[in-house]
Amino acid sequence: MWATGWVPLAAEWRSECEHTIVSSRLLVTLGLKLNGKTVPLEICLLTHCRHVLGVVETFDWFERSDGFLIVMERPSPCTDLFDYISDRGPLDETLARNFFKQVVETAIACAEANVIHRDIKDENLIVDLKTGRLKLVDFGSGAYLKNTPYTDFEGKQL
Repeated sequence: MWATGWVPLAAEWRSECEHTIVSSRLLVTLGLKLNGKTVPLEICLLTHCRHVLGVVETFDWFERSDGFLIVMERPSPCTDLFDYISDRGPLDETLARNFFKQVVETAIACAEANVIHRDIKDENLIVDLKTGRLKLVDFGSGAYLKNTPYTDFEGKQL
């Protein structure tokens, strides 16, 4: 379950974004420690990928009684790739190749950080309309990379 809202970018967050998105997700996979605090897996995965250019930048996170809030960048203007294609129609080959290359490079960089997203799709890719750069979001289905089969998905048995 997702809920989002927009807040002005705080001055101490050094970013070129004009706004941030506050993402609220109910806790799914708990029991992982980050700086001595038990947090959802999604926050741990985003932290491990904070250096990856194609992953949304996470500014902060907060625990609430009903879950966690994740404060992350929001390029302005932007849209997800699903809406981008819906509004503009089919992508020409050059743009499609550029977007696909960015997605592959991001997935490889995440794997090098021992993270696998497991839900890459057009709705989880944000297009910065000024630069044409993509940002991968929503690591709620993600996991740490491993050499054995994955038997769970969002905390549920497959």
